[in-house]
Amino acid sequence: MKKVLIEKSTYLDSVSLMRVSKKAAEAGGINSAMVAMATDTNLLLLKEAGFDPAGAAGVTPNDLIIALDASDNASFESALELIRREIKGGDVSQETVHYAPKTIEGAVKIHPDMNLVFISVPGRYAAGEARKALAAGKHVMIFSDNVPVEDEVKLKALGRANGLLVMGPDCGTAIINGVGLGFANAVPRGNIGIVSASGTGAQEVSSVLARLGLGISQLIGTGGRDVSDVVGGVTTVTGLKALIDDETTDVIVIISKVPGETVGRELLDIAGQCGKPCVIWFAGRGARPQEGNLLFAETLAEAARRAEIAAEAAGAE
Repeated sequence: MKKVLIEKSTYLDSVSLMRVSKKAAEAGGINSAMVAMATDTNLLLLKEAGFDPAGAAGVTPNDLIIALDASDNASFESALELIRREIKGGDVSQETVHYAPKTIEGAVKIHPDMNLVFISVPGRYAAGEARKALAAGKHVMIFSDNVPVEDEVKLKALGRANGLLVMGPDCGTAIINGVGLGFANAVPRGNIGIVSASGTGAQEVSSVLARLGLGISQLIGTGGRDVSDVVGGVTTVTGLKALIDDETTDVIVIISKVPGETVGRELLDIAGQCGKPCVIWFAGRGARPQEGNLLFAETLAEAARRAEIAAEAAGAE
């Protein structure tokens, strides 16, 4: 039996929804489960999964979809109870309850030594929260999408003026000091640094390198719009310079959707003068011969192989 329920005006971020969906799918008597915001993309996925889209009629992106394929009604009700419990925060005993601050200001007071704030809220609120984090002197990773580009430009200008990194908006992947953020894969530490305007590209290269027995020093995500001439490549340039200065990074991989002409030229100029091997993958760009320390790749797999060769050479020195 397949049923679709709607929780009106109920928002959860993508990471939380993935966790809830996984728990529901693992419940007894459940064949499949989908817990997601009612975006156009998710409504299409709902239909493709064999659920009746009529059950989601009249929804908005602010509504939550709960779709369950259950063996029987008892299994359905049990999984639905689990989902609603998880949405409210899950089951915790009084002995394990700890105060969870509801604001960035509160979190900074409790954890003054933290240096990065991960933001995953509806897009219209993300810039305001990011400004609070930057005002507190914290680096920022904005997982949220649907943030106006004008806000991105202002946030990155503010971050640059204060020596702070602004990853995102729509930054899905980063690995900072060995800690995976967003959709990062579990990979070993190593001497290859990545700065990427493509989350899936960064995941692919870091995973291939891990299979080759190599590790990542830092993986800095930027958000896809960062490399546009409108935004100016602020985070990509900042991340590249950080990897150049990082003593644990011997090889740098730059992954990007097709950059703006000005941004692309600046990246190659900076990378070409850094003295470290730099592997370059710009999506859709054709073959290009090596230029000094710049190693161009046509595919992500080739980028990983070129980084492997460069890392081995650096280790042999």
